[in-house]
Amino acid sequence: MYRREPLLPLVINKTDYEAIRPDANLWLLVMQVICQRHGLSTERLVRFGDGTDTAFGSNIVFAVDEQHVIKLYPPYWRPLFEADLSVAEHVSGKLSIMTPEIYAYDTLDGWPYLVMSRPGCSLEYLGGDRATTSRRGACRGSGATPCPAHT
Repeated sequence: MYRREPLLPLVINKTDYEAIRPDANLWLLVMQVICQRHGLSTERLVRFGDGTDTAFGSNIVFAVDEQHVIKLYPPYWRPLFEADLSVAEHVSGKLSIMTPEIYAYDTLDGWPYLVMSRPGCSLEYLGGDRATTSRRGACRGSGATPCPAHT
């Protein structure tokens, strides 16, 4: 039986991760493998950020298409992966706003990942006066959002 070579380092620390994080070719290949596992198209993969700006978070995140996102966590962030998965499952369908739905989760070479819905756009991508208005509205609405999740 054929066993493929790992795409990702099996054991990694934060320093090693930060060194490979900007590697666009590595992450595109990883996302293609994850998409193939879950029957998703690989034609429109778009990375959020380029891996050099921490404003885009500490994980590798790709839009697969208009409906799906893949979020890949380095192995040392497994507790964050578990928390994200748990919270997403807990709030699913309970809030007045759309929240990501988890379609699949697994690991690739020891790296956990989520395949989830893409309910809307990030406020970071809104520009100009519309961005300010949208952010204010989202902040006002976000104060009431957690209440139904606590029931």
